[in-house]
Amino acid sequence: VRDEEVRRKLASIHRYAYPLQRAPVAIAVLCNPELSPDSYLVDCANATIYLMLAAHALGLGTVWIQSLRNVKEINEILGSEGRIPVALIALGWPAEKPEARPRRELKEIVYINRYGERLIK
Repeated sequence: VRDEEVRRKLASIHRYAYPLQRAPVAIAVLCNPELSPDSYLVDCANATIYLMLAAHALGLGTVWIQSLRNVKEINEILGSEGRIPVALIALGWPAEKPEARPRRELKEIVYINRYGERLIK
């Protein structure tokens, strides 16, 4: 979505959608639930992650905006009735390069066989 007015409308769907207003491009990931009724959410979520990884590899920044609580409003704005907007992505060149946040060690979050059984002791 390059149309500024459409991005502005999408940015107003909820209070955390504001990155769509300032980004030069927004991407709406729309799923057709009829094509894979049992897995469309996972399929489209995976496609979204790959899209974000590809953008990152090109030096672009992305923000995933939650959209599943606003299906009707998004479909009205985009004219995409019958589709499920799994994600709205704000895409553009990052204004800053934040420092990486500290991450938990794998031994704290990886388990084997059962939840709670540490893979790494």
